[in-house]
Amino acid sequence: MSTQGPQPIQLRPRGVGEILDAAFRLCFTHWRPLVTATLVVVVPLQILATIVLFSALPDGLTTEEAFLGPEVPEDFGVLIAGQLVSTVLTLLMILLTIAACFKAVADAYLGSEPDWRASVRFAVARLAPLLWISLLYFVGVVLGFFALLIPGIFLAIAWSLAYPAALVEDVRGAGALKRSFQLVRGRWWPVFGVQLVGAILVGIIASIVQFVIMAPVFFVDSVLAIAVLTGLASIVGYAISTPLQAAIVAIVFFDQRVRKEGLDLELLARSLGTEAPAAPAGGGSPSPGGQVPPGWAPPGGAESPPQR
Repeated sequence: MSTQGPQPIQLRPRGVGEILDAAFRLCFTHWRPLVTATLVVVVPLQILATIVLFSALPDGLTTEEAFLGPEVPEDFGVLIAGQLVSTVLTLLMILLTIAACFKAVADAYLGSEPDWRASVRFAVARLAPLLWISLLYFVGVVLGFFALLIPGIFLAIAWSLAYPAALVEDVRGAGALKRSFQLVRGRWWPVFGVQLVGAILVGIIASIVQFVIMAPVFFVDSVLAIAVLTGLASIVGYAISTPLQAAIVAIVFFDQRVRKEGLDLELLARSLGTEAPAAPAGGGSPSPGGQVPPGWAPPGGAESPPQR
């Protein structure tokens, strides 16, 4: 009788449809820790951002102005400050949820059961380098968009694996962008395709749910009700979209590593603070093609099987 637990995902090159299928299956299978890790971060920060934003709006605001945006008020500086603080809180929220979901996804990828507490701790510890990477990414992509648009689109995809590179390989700043560029080079179109299709699918799902939540705003006459519904819709949207997007980017990152370099699951587990994956059922190694990655050994310290 086998006593093995969950197994790591089979390491082999995957097509666009296979990557999306693996990402959605992984999120559906492990939805509880993924959603919990997301909500633990999103709920307090989204509530705070919503309070700050609506507190900065002028007094006597009508529901139409609250929903569509007010005209330029006399205290314009207060409104701008509120929007700036709200934007910063939202950025922190997005980065923390991306990192937390990536940790949970990677654990599931390795065959471990994700733990939302470990995922959130992992994200908080890596917030500073992610902020620096985000700044460099934003500046580079914006400058690329000013240069006839196409360079911006190219860089947005070429650097799209910078967060996983930073989280897994501990490369910082421009090094993470360079690492992403190396992994995407020669496969820009497939990476673009899977991320585009994934973004469309995730966006459709999240938008439908958010529309249902926001529908009552057309029938209420309360700024407070609009604030509550807006915040709730944002929270639910992040809870749905962030795990799925993180799963897609994570599996694209692992796929590129498998294609170009081979992926050592033991080293991956060590970098994420996760237990090393067990050998697949029936023996063999967890690497593509049945080859043993460098440093891999079966549980219990037994000798590694010889490479073919």
